[in-house]
Amino acid sequence: MSNKAFAASIVIILVVSMGPILLVLFWDEGGNNESSVPIPTLSFTLNTEEPNQEEVTATVVARTTDSQGILSITLPDNSIQYQDVIEYKITENGSYQFEVEAKNGQKDVAQLEVMNIRENSPTNPYLPKGFSYLEGEVANRICHSR
Repeated sequence: MSNKAFAASIVIILVVSMGPILLVLFWDEGGNNESSVPIPTLSFTLNTEEPNQEEVTATVVARTTDSQGILSITLPDNSIQYQDVIEYKITENGSYQFEVEAKNGQKDVAQLEVMNIRENSPTNPYLPKGFSYLEGEVANRICHSR
């Protein structure tokens, strides 16, 4: 056997025997690739969309397709709830940021915009609980009480 034939047969033997090892080293099984790890999502539902509310309750639901599930939801006040469904009371108009974390380590952030909370003004004054408006004209600064 010539040197060239011997060298070629050694190369063929090495490629055949090392091929599966090289294939395993460079093959991504899909679950180990970070882009294929499921990212959790948040959805929001308000108990009412009607204007001039004193308070609204947002139901926040975290979901993931990962079998490990949801680890936590971080609320706008930075408190952490270790559950996948929570109710959050809102008393001021504004934008509220929530963060969800799945048990697989993936996170996502979502914003909830609330614009139906009643705002106090001269024509819509604040009334403490237990008080009610009787009658009068704010525009003429005439108020009557009983």
